[in-house]
Amino acid sequence: MIEFEIPFSWETIESFDFSTIITQQDHDNCMTDIRQLVADGKYFTNSPLYQTNVNLFAQPGEHWIKFKFSYIMSCFMYLKNEVKIDQIQSWSYMTTDSIKEARDALWHHHQYGSERTLSGIYYLHIPDDVTDMSTCGTEFALYGPEQPDRWTGPVKQFNWLIYPGKTWHRPCPPQSMKERFVIAADMVF
Repeated sequence: MIEFEIPFSWETIESFDFSTIITQQDHDNCMTDIRQLVADGKYFTNSPLYQTNVNLFAQPGEHWIKFKFSYIMSCFMYLKNEVKIDQIQSWSYMTTDSIKEARDALWHHHQYGSERTLSGIYYLHIPDDVTDMSTCGTEFALYGPEQPDRWTGPVKQFNWLIYPGKTWHRPCPPQSMKERFVIAADMVF
């Protein structure tokens, strides 16, 4: 593996468009799978409700292959380099406004003892009755949740939002009683 300086900073968050590869049918297939995982009880109970506890990228189906490799490609484009992948995992977060959670308890980051972690968010489905797309995505605390510097990431359909795993973030409050689906992923390299 080639050693190189990690070219990102706390503020670096980038979006990568896969609308020519991933289809609405792929989205629908993923949501069907995620609903079944939740119905089967395959979600964490000590974290946000209905966050799946299986690696979605290991699930069968062409749609999951597209998501896995589009995520990997996004990470490589983010780094502007192909790197050796040590670990990759993915999960989903399904929520509605009927689920009340303590907002401050949702702050987290994905640092696994290595600064060589990239995280990604893919907005699989935003309900059609959401009226403010600018506040329905993910809130980032660029220098930690205690600091006032906050930024809400753009919600772009068919896009991966990639950022350093050490970046503190939390989901924005749901704005609908209908289900909202997000796919999240981490790559340690």
